[in-house]
Amino acid sequence: MGIPNPADREWPNSDQLGQPAADKLFDADAALRRLDGDVELFGTLIAIFQEDSAALLSELSTGFDTNNLPQMERAAHSLKGLACNFNAHRAMQVAASVEEMARTRATDGLSRGVRELGVQLEKLRHALAQWKAG
Repeated sequence: MGIPNPADREWPNSDQLGQPAADKLFDADAALRRLDGDVELFGTLIAIFQEDSAALLSELSTGFDTNNLPQMERAAHSLKGLACNFNAHRAMQVAASVEEMARTRATDGLSRGVRELGVQLEKLRHALAQWKAG
């Protein structure tokens, strides 16, 4: 059967998603360009994200519950990296914000940031699963 060519796949544009390009949950085109069009590798990265993001979000929440800011910083940093694989700008921004708040011990807004990161990651997990299902 062979690996599908990403050029043959019909990608939704920002108009089809009803959102400006900068507000898309992720950018499959940009991610696939970085992967030289390797759809199989992209699928593997999705599977890794699905598994690791849930564990890291749990680690982040545990760090929040126990006031373990270094643990929160590490988890947020890792989540930022996972989201970066997909050009998931909003998730990356929120993870970076949580990481910075934990690093600098700026706890005002940290609870809101953790909640927002959970929301963004859930949206991203859902969108990636839909993409993978084709």
